[in-house]
Amino acid sequence: MARLTPAIRRLERARSGAARGRGSVVLHDRLSAACAAADADAAVATTTEIWTALLSELEDTHGS
Repeated sequence: MARLTPAIRRLERARSGAARGRGSVVLHDRLSAACAAADADAAVATTTEIWTALLSELEDTHGS
């Protein structure tokens, strides 16, 4: 994980300014709402969506 953290951070910054970043904002809002509601199942599902999207972009960017 430590090896990938810098690349993940760069992707997060790049996504936040891109049109596709809006989806990330929606997912993070959904995660915040799930946490506020103490809905662990929704929080886990949303976290999985966030990481799946981010790792997919990382693979696309770095050709894993």
